[in-house]
Amino acid sequence: ALPSQFVFFDNGKSARSRGLELAATVRPLGGMSITGNATLLDAELTETLEPSIAPTATEPGIQRLRGADGDRLPYSAKFSGNIGVRQEFDITSSLSAFAGFNVSYVGERFGTFNQNTAGLVIAPVVMPRVKLPSYTVVDLQTGVSLNELWTLNVYARNIFNEEGIISIGTRGGVSLPL
Repeated sequence: ALPSQFVFFDNGKSARSRGLELAATVRPLGGMSITGNATLLDAELTETLEPSIAPTATEPGIQRLRGADGDRLPYSAKFSGNIGVRQEFDITSSLSAFAGFNVSYVGERFGTFNQNTAGLVIAPVVMPRVKLPSYTVVDLQTGVSLNELWTLNVYARNIFNEEGIISIGTRGGVSLPL
């Protein structure tokens, strides 16, 4: 088929995803907790995707996605992590409060694989995969609790108004993202 605006999925022959995940919580002071997690990820194709098959007089042809052995899998960041700090304290014997923050980071990643048009006469232009930038989001939280029965929470998410791109569509590489 010729390059089109149709979105489709194509199975890869072989891929590998391996990594290391760490998570920990520490309580260094009374009422304080620090939590964190980190992920190191190696997710890639282990075999090149089959190329396009050009149309003939009797066959319409097959257009597949372009991906080479060693290419990172879509949306897989090499590193991502999170750290949160929360401090709880007593105001009175029945009233307590807490305050804290959370920082989340997602590393740069590549979008989906694009159509393989290299062998087609009509559209031989090869569009590279889109690289999504890393982003960091910071959240704040505070609140009070009465007799451990009632809790009032106030929070602010993404206080620096970070615009993290989580996915992007190029319709298989036939259109540029806006």
